[in-house]
Amino acid sequence: MIQPPTRFGNVRRGWMTLIVMAALLSNSAPAAAQGTGRSLDIDLSIRSSGMGGASNAVFWGGDPNYWANPALLGLHRGTAFTWGKTQLVPGLASDVFLESRRYAFAYAGVGIAIAGPGPGDIRLDYGDSEGTDPNGNSTGVFNSYEHVESWSIGWSLSSTIETWAAFSGRRVPAIARYADIGVGFSSKDIDINLDATNLAGQASGTGKDHGLFVRVSPFVVHPQAAWPVGVDLAYGNSVLNYNDERIVFINAAQASPLTRMERSGLAGHFTLGVPASARAGASPAKNWLLDSLEPLISFGVARDWEHNSAGGIGSFYDVDRNGVEIVFANVLTWRTGHVTDRVGHIDGDTSGWGLGFHVGHAAGLRYDHATIPQAEDSGLPDVDRNGFMLFIDLVTLLDRGGPGTY
Repeated sequence: MIQPPTRFGNVRRGWMTLIVMAALLSNSAPAAAQGTGRSLDIDLSIRSSGMGGASNAVFWGGDPNYWANPALLGLHRGTAFTWGKTQLVPGLASDVFLESRRYAFAYAGVGIAIAGPGPGDIRLDYGDSEGTDPNGNSTGVFNSYEHVESWSIGWSLSSTIETWAAFSGRRVPAIARYADIGVGFSSKDIDINLDATNLAGQASGTGKDHGLFVRVSPFVVHPQAAWPVGVDLAYGNSVLNYNDERIVFINAAQASPLTRMERSGLAGHFTLGVPASARAGASPAKNWLLDSLEPLISFGVARDWEHNSAGGIGSFYDVDRNGVEIVFANVLTWRTGHVTDRVGHIDGDTSGWGLGFHVGHAAGLRYDHATIPQAEDSGLPDVDRNGFMLFIDLVTLLDRGGPGTY
């Protein structure tokens, strides 16, 4: 069970104590195995939530989940904005939300993502509580929350080689099509404010992540083939909060570490592109439309394993995640998955869908929805998650001169 600080002022907490204890959703393991900082333990990707949270090696789709594995950030292109909002404990409290606004910028295999300072941020809002003085008199209502500002960087060797080849006018080396490797790093500053009237309810710290990604593509058919198909296999590994930052609420002797999450994942991906006959003699505008619908079919499967602990010490708990994603004509997406967290009493299915449209390879918008289970013995309904992603690749747009040229 999630443990809040043992003392953070005179507060008529009521629902708040229960909320703090339940807010982690799929990571509701014993405190001995779990660190503090709930906002860093909940995956921000709505897309991966529909796939059971399996995302450590999921490299396709235009928005790989760099929150789970920062190495995937090198696979982004152009500028992207992602937003997500989740009511964490429906059936228990109506004012507990996790909301994120993040920006990513990528070119030539190097991706950078930020969430604050400025317009982007990540906030876990626990709702309002009422403070009291020693005599039990109200001192007013205040808001309890966790706020995160982060930056990440990732690099993909294959994407760098492809960009270099394009600028130099050379043919892309075969190695870039058949294999890739990437690395990444994230830094996340977290401020926790559970009681605005007492310093014992306030703390801050910095979690750091590193990640690795490897892809091999044993079967690749040229895009101009009669039936362009591709088969890819990938492996991802990351350690979130590897620095075991300790969060001090009252004094150093009672400091609590962030949750160290050691994740590894496998993924397979199959694509079927637009046949060459459809492009033969096509106008520039039609080719842009065909690019928008490619691949015609995308089918991916993923499996993740989590090994979590409170700062890498004491007991631990494991979470298994697996998922499937099918995309039709780059417009309609269907997802399903399963989460198994026996310590947290979660053994249930996830589901999700997405709807979007791309303008060639230059821009796109997608809305995502996911449903995930809570603890089986909680009596609480499933959690609905919602978000959208908007991206634009100015290099591609300017290079082709817009939809009228190709």
